[in-house]
Amino acid sequence: MDINQLREIEVYRKTNVLAGESGLSNEVLNVTITDAPDAFPWYRTGDFIVTTGYPFTSNKDWKEGLWDFLNEVVKRGGAGIGIKMGRYIPYLPDRVIKFADQNHFPILELPGEPSWTDIIVPAITEINKQQKYELEMTHKVYKRFQTLLKNGSSLEELAELLENFMDCPVTIYIRAFNLIVNTSGVELSQGKVEEIISGITAAPDHTARTIYTHREDFTVRWNYNASRLVSTVFVWGLNAPLSAWKKAALEQMAIITSVETERLRTIANTYQHFRNDFLDTLLSEHTLKREVILRRAKEVDWEMKDRYKVVILDCPEDNTNEGDLPESQRKLNILGDFTNELRWLLPKTLTGLDSQNHLILLVTEDVDEGTISKNLKLMAERLKIKIIVGGLGRTSELESLNSSYKEALLALKVAETEAQGAPRKDMQLWMSDFARLDVERILFSEDPRSESEKLVKEYLHKVIEYDEKNGGEILTTLKTFINNNANYDATAKVMFVHKNTVRYRINKIRKLTTLDPDKMKDLMLLQLAVTAHDLG
Repeated sequence: MDINQLREIEVYRKTNVLAGESGLSNEVLNVTITDAPDAFPWYRTGDFIVTTGYPFTSNKDWKEGLWDFLNEVVKRGGAGIGIKMGRYIPYLPDRVIKFADQNHFPILELPGEPSWTDIIVPAITEINKQQKYELEMTHKVYKRFQTLLKNGSSLEELAELLENFMDCPVTIYIRAFNLIVNTSGVELSQGKVEEIISGITAAPDHTARTIYTHREDFTVRWNYNASRLVSTVFVWGLNAPLSAWKKAALEQMAIITSVETERLRTIANTYQHFRNDFLDTLLSEHTLKREVILRRAKEVDWEMKDRYKVVILDCPEDNTNEGDLPESQRKLNILGDFTNELRWLLPKTLTGLDSQNHLILLVTEDVDEGTISKNLKLMAERLKIKIIVGGLGRTSELESLNSSYKEALLALKVAETEAQGAPRKDMQLWMSDFARLDVERILFSEDPRSESEKLVKEYLHKVIEYDEKNGGEILTTLKTFINNNANYDATAKVMFVHKNTVRYRINKIRKLTTLDPDKMKDLMLLQLAVTAHDLG
């Protein structure tokens, strides 16, 4: 019981609170008397100590004796003290009152008439009665939960049982699977739960607490796996210290929630293996018809759009605190975290692992690179990931995602090179977009000749078509312009045309290729494409 309940016992009803009123909810485990100045070694946590104050006056000034006594009891975790005032302790000095208030340590004035037996025995009797009740209720808690579990009861039924024990509404949230169970008319959405969690996580010490009480709103039991918040059990309107049997009920629900989380994780991992196999086929060079793709997507519960861009991600540093797990399992766990966060940040995105255990995102064509980067940074901050390296391919049709995948792989190599040796900060995202690459496309390609041929098709095919249709010399002008170091006068002289004609043709090249020959980087890319074209 606490000191408030102690004061409901008949003999304590006439007590006055002299100091430390904020500590009246302190738990009382025992009531004892002190009659010696050196009794400190026998004080225990939760002791409520009664005294006349005589021991403090036997060998020193009563004020100093009381001060030493009070400091020692507070240090040893005492619940409070009761003093028969007047005979030895005439009043409480100001510094004693201030110290008691600051330490939430109640000092009660006991009535002078009752004997020590009349004061101690009723309190001990009540404590024993409550301890017996605690044991009976704890046994009842375990028995009721075990009975429901043996009967195969649902999480909803178990939550209702917890509500009955707590006499307060309950919400269970399994974060990784967006599973919410509410009782007693509570209609809490996942978004609201996440908002509450985000608000609490601003407190730096919350992760160290298993049970967290938030003002008058709720008490919550956290479930962590390594450093990741996996699930929570909220009890709404409960803000008082929990009795032993209520703690047991909350712990039982937390354990059951953890077991259910692992069961769902096992199912999800199995399901994800099928998705990964499908994704691996989808990103391979095998040609699948659209109807086949859509049928297989339905089998793994994916609703696919017509066009996607492939994003490949890697986390070079192990931020999971799961070093004892196999690489494949660690990546599955990271994938689970990513998938959960992306449901909010990029809701249409499909996720999986490729054959190299890279994280793969299939992002719809309406999401640009800036949005992807911004949301990946948000996700990394929430998951406490220090560095993410990524490559982004261009948008491709569903049947030809292999091309976007290859582009993303090449862009990933560029990003990895840029990230190597860079100074580490709190969080860094190294993202490379294939569409923005030029010379790197050949430098980092596993097949430079093939990539060069792609450059020809990508940048020169419109130039070649234009010349064929119009009998023009656009391509010849480009070659001459390159050979003469991008000099307009020298090009005009070699081709026996006016300088303005060269300018007109170069401007035509800008429109047909989207590259600007006046810019060194674009000119180098055009030179590579022209060289590849000449080599056949």
